[in-house]
Amino acid sequence: MNWTKDASIRLSKACTVAMGLLLAALCIVSPWSQLFSVTTALGGVTVNWYTVSLVAFAVPAYTALIQLYRLLNHLSRGEVFIADNVRCLRRISWCCFGAAAVFLASSLYSVSWTVLTVAALFGGLVLRVVKNVFAAAVDLQDDHDLTI
Repeated sequence: MNWTKDASIRLSKACTVAMGLLLAALCIVSPWSQLFSVTTALGGVTVNWYTVSLVAFAVPAYTALIQLYRLLNHLSRGEVFIADNVRCLRRISWCCFGAAAVFLASSLYSVSWTVLTVAALFGGLVLRVVKNVFAAAVDLQDDHDLTI
């Protein structure tokens, strides 16, 4: 197989869709799973904190996946340094910070979530830097387009 830019983008889109399906499956199965069960009885209702954390994480995760798919669509059309890509990267970085907040709250009942908190914060920070590089490139592209 000849590895091209288009093949790479198609693979990235497929992986993005697969991650969305996997997250949906986890959200559906987790209430019945006893594998990661951390429960508390609150007023006669048993709360599975793992499921609460997973569903809370699903909101920024799906938002990030949608923005990533949108970014990949732009790249497949050759639209690299455009303002919409900067917005996508900004939203994805905020989703990472949102996920970090969920993980930090989840670390109150299980310390193992702390590792994911640090990873999400680091990912958000890296994306902010990439977003700033893209924003500078968009500004340069706009200036270049105006001078020609």
